[in-house]
Amino acid sequence: MGLLEIKIPKDLNIHLTIKMEQDTQTIKLLQEIGLSLINVNNKIETLMSNTDQALQDLAAIGQTLTKISGETTTLLQKITDLENAANNSDTPQSVLDAIAAVKSQANTIDGLVPDAPPTEPQA
Repeated sequence: MGLLEIKIPKDLNIHLTIKMEQDTQTIKLLQEIGLSLINVNNKIETLMSNTDQALQDLAAIGQTLTKISGETTTLLQKITDLENAANNSDTPQSVLDAIAAVKSQANTIDGLVPDAPPTEPQA
């Protein structure tokens, strides 16, 4: 009588113990099943690892977008300040046109980046 024990480690927690007569075909089949279960377990681990990496990547992208949003808001304010200063002086029309062109480009970029969520007023 032969003894075959196949253990699948990690999260699957599958333990298979079979006692049987010496049947090499059955033993070979059970070994293949054990290897298949190990492969499934490895694929699950890979998928979980890829999922964790994707979540980390998305969090990093979110942080970058928040940074860009803040920088774009600051840039738009500086352009508005420049525009107001130019309108309150004898600035040539060519300069006013250049400011308007830059403002238009900045607004286009601002439209591509989501705004930062509003902050709650501190009590």
